[in-house]
Amino acid sequence: SYLKDLITIHEKYIQITKSNLQNNTQFHKAIKDSFMDLLNKDIAKINNIQILNTFCDNILKNNSYEKITSENEIENYLEKIVQLFTYVTDKDLFSEIYRNLFSKRLLSQRSSSDDMEKLMISKLKLRCGSQFTGKMEGMLTDLSVANDHQNLFKKSMKERGIVLGNGVDFTVQVLTNGYWPTYKVYNLELPTVMNHCCRVSFFLCCLLFFVILIHFLSG
Repeated sequence: SYLKDLITIHEKYIQITKSNLQNNTQFHKAIKDSFMDLLNKDIAKINNIQILNTFCDNILKNNSYEKITSENEIENYLEKIVQLFTYVTDKDLFSEIYRNLFSKRLLSQRSSSDDMEKLMISKLKLRCGSQFTGKMEGMLTDLSVANDHQNLFKKSMKERGIVLGNGVDFTVQVLTNGYWPTYKVYNLELPTVMNHCCRVSFFLCCLLFFVILIHFLSG
């Protein structure tokens, strides 16, 4: 509600300046100064940069409480968010928060529309340049390549008549380290049975390697 009210106020005074004040540059400067002062400070422990990102995340992911389903309405909101974003001075912080939320939408497959995701990136790119959005575009490329590899894998499995048993679904996403946000690394503790399988597999691989090596040296 706060951000929607902010968007309404911004539109109201921009429209007044255009319609009633002959688009005077001094009034435009006054609007810019006011919104820069408002958006670049926390109000009652509310971080405006976080709010901008959270609202953007809500309208770009499916099953959002915003209940915005029309792509025209989403595009309209994205344009208004980017207009407010231009007043933000710490654009690197905005980028960091946006990329974190963006990565979660992509990896959890909760993005409502790839076209809208690309549209938002293009709007940010238009205002801040390709360097600002390079990592975001790289993330989309990573997932596109991963999907191609996954489809080739499934096609190969089907052609060979190989079926993974017990309802196993095998999916791999190879991600470029520099594009994606870093997360806390958790130590994976495998069950005893799986640990035993890993040790046996490692032992058999080593044994096979030495057999091949001895065969190669003796031959």
